[in-house]
Order: sequence, then C-alpha cells, then structure tokens
Amino acid sequence: MRPIPEVAAEQALTLVKPLLQTDWSMLHRQKYELIELLAYAESEGYSKGAVEGLVYLIDALQDAAEEVGLWEFQMPKKTKKREYPECEKLAKVAPESNKIGRFID
Repeated sequence: MRPIPEVAAEQALTLVKPLLQTDWSMLHRQKYELIELLAYAESEGYSKGAVEGLVYLIDALQDAAEEVGLWEFQMPKKTKKREYPECEKLAKVAPESNKIGRFID
C-alpha cells in the first residue's frame, strides 16, 4: 500500500465530498451490473481487467462507507441468506473459478 500523502483539510474535504453525496444503494446495484459484464467478458474471451478493477474499487469504497456509517448492506427481505440473482450468470460461466464471494458485500 502506498503511503497516504499529507493534504490540507480543505483538499481532503474536496476529495471526500463526492463520497458523502454518493447513493450507496444505487452504486451497490451498479456493482452487480459490472459483475454481469465480467461474466460476459469472461465467457467471450475478452480481457476483464478494467471492469474487475472497477468492481474492486467499488467494493473498497463500500467497505469504507460501511465502516464509517455512510452505508449498510441490507439483507434481502425474503430470505436470511444473501441471494444475488443478478450474478447467476457469472456462477454459470465459470463455476470452477467463481470469485464472486469477494464482491458480495
């Protein structure tokens, strides 16, 4: 991990302000759309690096947002376990290398 640069409080606020205004639930849904793209890219033999990088970034932002109380993952109302029907395609495309668990939260 790179060292965190020292920035003035005003510069830090400029960086943080968009995160405070983020619709975290929408971003969560958009992350799953990107996961669907990963499944398609993988099934078609395309490079998935850029999309996978965006999913990792969103995942890290969600973790941080949850840690500071900006967002909380909501369990589906109809079940006690997490269900991700949007991601079934990914599981079917590459079940032996299904890495979706790292993106779930």
